[in-house]
Amino acid sequence: MSFLSELLAAIVLWLSATALCQFGVVIEETIIKPKVERTVARSPREAARLETAPKIICPEQAARLARA
Repeated sequence: MSFLSELLAAIVLWLSATALCQFGVVIEETIIKPKVERTVARSPREAARLETAPKIICPEQAARLARA
C-alpha cells in the first residue's frame, strides 16, 4: 500500500512541476560549478616567517629587570 502512495505522490509531483513550468517556474535548477577552485594558504609563506620569535616583555617582568 505504501508503494502505491509513493507512486501516486511522485506522479502528482511530476504533474505539478509540468503545470508550473508553463508559467515559467523552474523547480529543478541546474547548479553551475565554478571553473576554478579557490585555495586558501594554511601556513605562512617562507618570506613572511620570522626567524626568531618576537621578544615580549610584560610590565611586571620589565619592573623586575629594572630593579635588578
